[in-house]
Amino acid sequence: MINVEEWAEIRRLHRAEGMGIKAIARRLGVARNTVRSALRADDRPKYERKGRGSAVEQLRASYQAVVGGDRRTCPPPSWQSDRLDAWHHRAA
Repeated sequence: MINVEEWAEIRRLHRAEGMGIKAIARRLGVARNTVRSALRADDRPKYERKGRGSAVEQLRASYQAVVGGDRRTCPPPSWQSDRLDAWHHRAA
């Protein structure tokens, strides 16, 4: 991923100096597809990290999607319940 300065330089070289994509890529040491995507982008690049969540929450979400409702009113099979409780205690 390129930073804002590289993004601005790519756009300046292409628009103000009329430099081609291949020449810009060679000059800045980035891939041609990176140059193309920088030229297509309307806004500057920004990094956003997505939260991964815990294994307990992923298991709980998938369980509720299959069974639905509260797990206390509709308990899972005993082997699955033990696994869910073990994951929950490890994460806490």
